[in-house]
Amino acid sequence: MINSIRNYLIDNKIFNKNILVALSGGPDSVSLLFLLNSVKEEFSINLSAAYVNHGLRSKEENLVDYDIVKEHCSNLGVKLHVKIFKQGEIFEISKERRNSIESVSRELRYNFFNQLVAKDDLIAVAHNRDDQIETQIMRFFQGSSYEGLIGIKSERGNIIRPLINIEKSYLLSYLNSERIKFALDKTNSENDYLRNKIRNILIPTIEEVFPSFRNSLSKLEGKLIDLNQFINLKSKDLEWTNILGSWVTSYNDFLNLSYLERENEIYRVFDKTFHGDIPSYRLPNRFLKPIRKLNFKNNEIILEGHGIQFYRNKEHLIWTLLNNKLLK
Repeated sequence: MINSIRNYLIDNKIFNKNILVALSGGPDSVSLLFLLNSVKEEFSINLSAAYVNHGLRSKEENLVDYDIVKEHCSNLGVKLHVKIFKQGEIFEISKERRNSIESVSRELRYNFFNQLVAKDDLIAVAHNRDDQIETQIMRFFQGSSYEGLIGIKSERGNIIRPLINIEKSYLLSYLNSERIKFALDKTNSENDYLRNKIRNILIPTIEEVFPSFRNSLSKLEGKLIDLNQFINLKSKDLEWTNILGSWVTSYNDFLNLSYLERENEIYRVFDKTFHGDIPSYRLPNRFLKPIRKLNFKNNEIILEGHGIQFYRNKEHLIWTLLNNKLLK
């Protein structure tokens, strides 16, 4: 486990860094905290942690998580930052913005994290191999593009995921062998959310029919990464200019691109828009179909939805957010 963390830090050239650990009290984030702590002197890392209470569960459940987080940070000498939302506050924001509770929670959580870090600091989140597989399966059935099927990236902007290639079973074994306390979120066993249905219902069925499907997905992921790198090498990036929060590029330059290159540009500007703060979400392939057209009329809206609008204005294409509250 520790060697896996070492290899990740070496591969991503992470030395002499301030790292903020997103700490929930669950097994994944607790593992991440202890594993990074075990190598912090070797890599000259300064660790801190951030805990967010979204106000979505009972006060008793949140108190269990918080007590575990406080105890671990105190014992390890790690500075802890805390953000507590009022009960029902995120529900109200979700209703107001007409966005899912999961999306709003994620956005507000990352807003808090980014307030705590300086320009060159990193935010470590605890996505593991199981999360990666769930994401790839979900995106496949949602009609994602090849780029989306790569899944959760091991790093994006100032966000790093040192556990992305480690299966959850190994994390649990590590915690139990080291007798490290962690909390379990009972909502993970409830099938109210899409990801839980994939985790609890779909994956066990797939595994029963295709026992080695995890290895197959890993190989496919490698091929898609190679394909993405090839496209990036062959394509010429467009120049996007930020004007009052919107991103603007040349209409003619975009028109001269192949479909795959256009798709790549859409994902580039998507990442520019959100600064890497929404790491697990990708635009579905069906949403991008309109960019295949040979030309677009002036003032034509090319893409609209998922909180964004992409349209032509004379010799320019403009990418803007429909909800400016998402902007930093």
